[in-house]
Amino acid sequence: MTPYGRIKNWLKVRRSFRREARAFLRLNRRYNASCAPEKDIAKLQNLIRREAHTLEKGLSLRAPRHGFGEEKAAHLLGRIDAYVARFGRDGFLDGPLGILANYLEYTENHGIALPSLKKRLAAYDARPADAVVELDAEAVRQSAQGDFDALTASRHSIRYFTPDPVPAAAVDAALAIASRTPSACNRQAWRTHLFTGDRCHALLRWQGGCRGFETEIGTCILVTADRRAFLYYETHQPYVDGGMYAMNLLNALHFKGLGTIPLSCGFEAEKLLGLRDFGIPDYEVPVLVIGIGCMEPHFHVAASVRKPVSETHTQQA
Repeated sequence: MTPYGRIKNWLKVRRSFRREARAFLRLNRRYNASCAPEKDIAKLQNLIRREAHTLEKGLSLRAPRHGFGEEKAAHLLGRIDAYVARFGRDGFLDGPLGILANYLEYTENHGIALPSLKKRLAAYDARPADAVVELDAEAVRQSAQGDFDALTASRHSIRYFTPDPVPAAAVDAALAIASRTPSACNRQAWRTHLFTGDRCHALLRWQGGCRGFETEIGTCILVTADRRAFLYYETHQPYVDGGMYAMNLLNALHFKGLGTIPLSCGFEAEKLLGLRDFGIPDYEVPVLVIGIGCMEPHFHVAASVRKPVSETHTQQA
């Protein structure tokens, strides 16, 4: 390419990045759930669902701290109040209200009275829902060996494990299975970084999504995608390819009999700089941290009730 051609191409790429940055800013100002959620039913529903799930997750730990989550429960009730004031009391709220009722029932059963929250919740006539499910590890492993429907139905995010070391052969086999993931033009830009022991705990503390139980997880894999594999008009492709790979790896680890918990890495740029401490270069986009462990004979997981397909699928003409 001539010097003129290189300059022309550089200007073209620069204009594209600026255009994409402006579009990204415009769309996020309008549609991000942090922006005026009280005016948009979809934003408010997603925030309520997210905050209710934080209580579910707390209840699914090995030994939930008695009295945990009071501030989060109060905040969730405030969201629900705002929802009802603007959009009315509808069936969507049954799940979050049921989780709140389950949370209050747990706290009361362990000698923690929250009269203010109880009074506010009573106005909604909420009934406890199953926020936590107990599973049998052997049944989960057998289901993972069935058809694909059984495998995906039996995979859960697990928040505590046995102290046994994770079998390296099972992890290697899962990585080999996940390597078959499709990618844009077969670039296979995913990268995996395995951490154990103190380094694993440090990475989990950096990620921040498992406060209170990071020491339960002795092995984790950070899934990233290499920016250098993609062109100027593919700025979001690392997340697409990396996300597909990460889901395949989760299923493969489950298939090999291991318990997992996916921990997302959708953070701001300043926080992502912290990955330099773990030897991750700036050209790798972090996609997911996967905590891995051996399942206890019996364990609890968050119920995580799924939306009906009718809410997430449309039939186009």
